[in-house]
Amino acid sequence: MTRPIVEGYQKVDIRAMRRNGQLPDHASMLSFSFSGVHDQTVQLLHRRRGQLAGVRMYFRCPRCPRACELLYFGRAGLACQKCLRLAYCMEGLSKLNRATEQIFKLRRRLGQEPASTFDDPPEKPRWMRWATYDRKIERLEILDTRADQALRRSAAGLLVRCGLDL
Repeated sequence: MTRPIVEGYQKVDIRAMRRNGQLPDHASMLSFSFSGVHDQTVQLLHRRRGQLAGVRMYFRCPRCPRACELLYFGRAGLACQKCLRLAYCMEGLSKLNRATEQIFKLRRRLGQEPASTFDDPPEKPRWMRWATYDRKIERLEILDTRADQALRRSAAGLLVRCGLDL
């Protein structure tokens, strides 16, 4: 049985709330309503992180004692990713699809739109340092090799299943 995917659930992000000024000062509890069906109160935790980082805030998961930055709306209300047993979309992909997605993502970061796995490596963006560009190109070559290996394994398995053993 496959686990539900995080991307399919609505979430409450405490980082986004803080950035947008939606967190009231000195609040210890917040109430949320989802589609007028679920009304739930969530405890806020304040934690200090180092001298320069200031105060970082977390939700306390209503189902477990975890401190979370994200809570998801499940059937029974808000809960953390662990309590709802949610998986990320990438976890269900094959090795070939995972490597291909990583290649697309890296090519987009290098400014190549639309990203294609068959194109030559993109030129260095003007804003990027050479050391960073070289590191990303090296990573791209490693991912290309992984995708090639996964494609070969997949093709070999397909040939064996069809009875065309080479």
